[in-house]
Formats: sequence, C-alpha cells, structure tokens
Amino acid sequence: MMKTHVFIICLLSVFAFSFCEDDELTIKRTPYIGNEIRTDGCYYRIIGPDSIQAAYIFYYRNGIVFFFADSVNITSLDQFTSLKMFRNNKTSWRVFTISDNNIIISQGWGDPWNSGRPLITSYSKILNDTTIQGIKTIDSRTGEWKHDYIVRFRKFSPKPDSTNVFIK
Repeated sequence: MMKTHVFIICLLSVFAFSFCEDDELTIKRTPYIGNEIRTDGCYYRIIGPDSIQAAYIFYYRNGIVFFFADSVNITSLDQFTSLKMFRNNKTSWRVFTISDNNIIISQGWGDPWNSGRPLITSYSKILNDTTIQGIKTIDSRTGEWKHDYIVRFRKFSPKPDSTNVFIK
C-alpha cells in the first residue's frame, strides 16, 4: 500500500514538472544582413488612444529583437523607467527572420502558463524600411489572433545592448 502511494506521488511529480519547461524556439538566430528594415533605431507605436505607454521594438543585426513598453516619446536610454526590468524578462526577447515576401517572422516566449512559457510566433509585413504592419500572432498553447497595427521607425542611439541570457 505504501509503495503504491509513493509511486503515485512520484508519478504526479514527474507529470507536474514536465509542464514547467519553456517551449523551445523553432527559428534559429541568424545574423540579419538585409536592408528591408532599419536597425539603427527602433520601431515605435503608442499603444492606444490617449495612452501614456508606447511599444519600443529594437531589431539587431545579430538576429535578435528586444521589445517592451514604456512612456511615450522617449529619446534616450536614461529616460526609460523599465529598461532594466525588461532586459531581465525572457518574454521581451525574440529571434527574427525575413521571408522573401517581406514578412518578418519573430519568435520568442509568452507569459508563463502552467509554469512554462509558450512559444509566440508573430508575423508582420514590411511596408517599407520605416513602416511595419502587424498581421498575426500564434501562441503555441492558445492559438492564433489577427492584428492590424503599424509601427514606425525612429532614430535612436545608442540602442540598448542586445546581449541577454535567453538567446545565444
């Protein structure tokens, strides 16, 4: 009887901890050598009408994307109030690639779900080197949702460093 209880507890522990791992990236980080988008600044959009928050998306030549939200109209690194927090947040980092039909495919992790992070794959259309349109996002656990937003390029220098512990 005791062996059965121990076996069931061990089995439940293995089952519970099997959900704790983050999904693995299916896109490999590769250097970006194209000229479809600009990497000498960030892409920017105010999150909503009358919002005081904006999305900042930094693309790097090493194939990494760093994105986060902060106050609107920031023009220098020292103005970011949440940069340090987002630098240490796995969900702020992704890899990206650009397909032949000017679609940016970026992939990273979502917020923890059952203690593990789902894989998030986003698709955006490059309208020109300074304008990108969000199309859709696929969450590996909850499915797909459509987008229709625009981010525009802004000169920004220096950019936050792309070094992170999540993407090698």
